[in-house]
Amino acid sequence: MNFLKLNQIKNKPWIDYSSLSTYMTCPRKYWWRSIQHITTATDHPALTNGKAYHAAIADYHRARLAGASFNDAVEKGIAAAIPIMQEIKVEDNKRNATVAESCLRNYFVRWNDDVSTILHVEVGGAVDLGDFLYVGLIDAIKDTPYGIGINETKTTTIVGDRWQLRGKPNIQIEGYMFMASVLLGKDVLSGTLDVIPIHEDPKKRKDPFRIPTTRTHEELAGWHRNVAHWFAKIEQDKHDNFFSMDTNQCVPLIGSDCPYHIVCKLYENPHGRSDIQVPGEYVIRPWLPLDSLISA
Repeated sequence: MNFLKLNQIKNKPWIDYSSLSTYMTCPRKYWWRSIQHITTATDHPALTNGKAYHAAIADYHRARLAGASFNDAVEKGIAAAIPIMQEIKVEDNKRNATVAESCLRNYFVRWNDDVSTILHVEVGGAVDLGDFLYVGLIDAIKDTPYGIGINETKTTTIVGDRWQLRGKPNIQIEGYMFMASVLLGKDVLSGTLDVIPIHEDPKKRKDPFRIPTTRTHEELAGWHRNVAHWFAKIEQDKHDNFFSMDTNQCVPLIGSDCPYHIVCKLYENPHGRSDIQVPGEYVIRPWLPLDSLISA
């Protein structure tokens, strides 16, 4: 089993966590996004916000690995986040440059004395699973008291005990452990869900927290089987030229409306049609999450 670097990825079927998660949520949503390449014209502020935090934390760790002081590394991190946050053009009390800077500074101070050591930052590539590639971008690989592990950072406006349950099972974390094991040629059986609560009022904001989690060889083998099974379902849907709609996800009782319910209402059975007109709320933009890194 090989770990392919970004510039080695060839024309072979592939899946990543985001597209797999989309299919698992609703196959029709996957069809619109990953096959028809339709997406909303404007990114949701939460996506841009998460991108900014990830860029800041990555640049902070790169600076520290290069020998920068804590304060200098913090400033490099903040400098990476602010231009991305300025891409958000709608008013959002929780997702703006001021809140991002405050949350990030608090995050960096909170984990300045972390006993874990960052080894690699933003490790992107693909694991060849035979019939397809599993593509991913690992936020960080680090040396922890539990051994070599991965780190997956999440920003959230939702706090509560249910976060603790997301450490395991978690198909994203398991996938990154699997990838890191192949990359390093050794077992990577630990991981950390690194959570950054966001709130516009610093007095009401919860401190960043981390959820450590471990896996066994059997559990990672189970991840492999699960992903292969889901990929086979996608391939079968492609063969049948039909991706079913899960209407429970159109307007869920909890969470945001699906961004594709507009086109789903316009085209009850869109498969095989050549006359689909993309409404102004959408644009054609292929889902190629690692292209920018491949060309860098």
